[in-house]
Amino acid sequence: MKLFILLSLISFNIFAADLTVEVRGITNQKGFVRLAMYDNATDFPGNFVNAIESENMLASGSSVKTTFKNLKPGTYAISVFHDVNNDENLNTNMLGIPKEPFGFSNNPRILGPPKFRKCKFTISGDKTVVIRLKRF
Repeated sequence: MKLFILLSLISFNIFAADLTVEVRGITNQKGFVRLAMYDNATDFPGNFVNAIESENMLASGSSVKTTFKNLKPGTYAISVFHDVNNDENLNTNMLGIPKEPFGFSNNPRILGPPKFRKCKFTISGDKTVVIRLKRF
C-alpha cells in the first residue's frame, strides 16, 4: 500500500508543469494587474469567477510575473487587465471599449473580445507566456 501511494505521488509530479506568466507594458503604478486562466471557451475571456487559476499582482515597474505550479498538461488561455482604479472590474466606455489596459495569451489582434482558439496554448512541460498590455 505504501508503495502505491509513493508511486502515485511520484507520477503526479512527473506530469505536473509550472507556467510562468509575464505581463509587460505597465505604464501606471496604480492598482493591480488581474490575471485569469481558463481551460475552456465557455468562460473565456471574461468570467473570472470560473477561472481555473487567477492572480492579482500589485502594479509595479514595467512588468509583473507570476508562476502557477503543478498544472495538468492541457490547453489553456489567459486574460489579463490592469485594474488601475482597483474596483475589480475592467472598466469600459459606453460602447464596451476597455478604458483600462488589457491583454491575452498569444497577444492576438483585437477587433473585439478574442476567441479561445486564438489565445490557447498547450502545456506539456514547464512554460513561459509573455502578455503585452494593449490600450485603446
